[in-house]
Amino acid sequence: MGRIKKTEDISFDFIGKVIAQDMSLEQDRCGDEYMHISSLIQPDFCERRDAILYRHGGSKARKVRSDDRVVWAMGRAAENHIRKQYCSAMNNKHIVGLWKCKCGTSQYRGSFPDKECDVCNSKLDEYNEMTLSYKKWVVGNPDMIVVDTREDKLMVVEIKSMNKKEFDNLKDAKSLHLVQACCYRKLLVDKYGEGKVSEDVLVVYVRKDYQFRDTPYKEFRVDSQSRAMPTQVQQVFETADSMLNFRKSKSSLLPPRSNYCNNLEDTKAKNCLQCSLCFNL
Repeated sequence: MGRIKKTEDISFDFIGKVIAQDMSLEQDRCGDEYMHISSLIQPDFCERRDAILYRHGGSKARKVRSDDRVVWAMGRAAENHIRKQYCSAMNNKHIVGLWKCKCGTSQYRGSFPDKECDVCNSKLDEYNEMTLSYKKWVVGNPDMIVVDTREDKLMVVEIKSMNKKEFDNLKDAKSLHLVQACCYRKLLVDKYGEGKVSEDVLVVYVRKDYQFRDTPYKEFRVDSQSRAMPTQVQQVFETADSMLNFRKSKSSLLPPRSNYCNNLEDTKAKNCLQCSLCFNL
């Protein structure tokens, strides 16, 4: 390699360019053609904001920090690792998902297909999350769908990552994660039928920090009918139905304002890009 010349008039600024990309706006899912389960279950989800975006348009972007991007990337890497290892351990058997070939041309939804792509001649052994839907409106992507061979039924697996402190203190699956898994279970039941889906859901946690000896994994198998889960899941889909009815109607009457936003000075209101329009409608 030749000698590297130093140029005085050009700033290399490697990290600066990375940070600039990190700070690009993140598109929010509110107001989209589809509504995602992961958005609906959030404690601060605002039905009125979605209605405003759908009726009047506006920015759906939000600012994020480099720290957010790095944490998200670490979480996705950890989740992908678990999926890959489980698929390998099971030789891709008893796993339901979206299977793709190496080049991505061929794909198959369901159990692992023992066939090859006509283009790249590779097997369709690349596991991807399968999209499930409710009334072609609410969508969800379970991290994995596996077959519980003891019951011969499908079971939702939700994978979450966290830091060491949170992981060490974890004694049970978090409520929000359970609600998400149970909502995915409902979508699975809608597709395959109650008799083919386990009542249990599995929530798997992975620690993102290194710790000598201790396993970085914890798993909690929970009955979807326990802990008031049916009521919470019902509330999520009632909200979805309400939003869908609003979109189908021509009514100008918006959903009520969230309890988080009593006035323009509330923290949630200040951080909402639809705040001004919301309080003037």
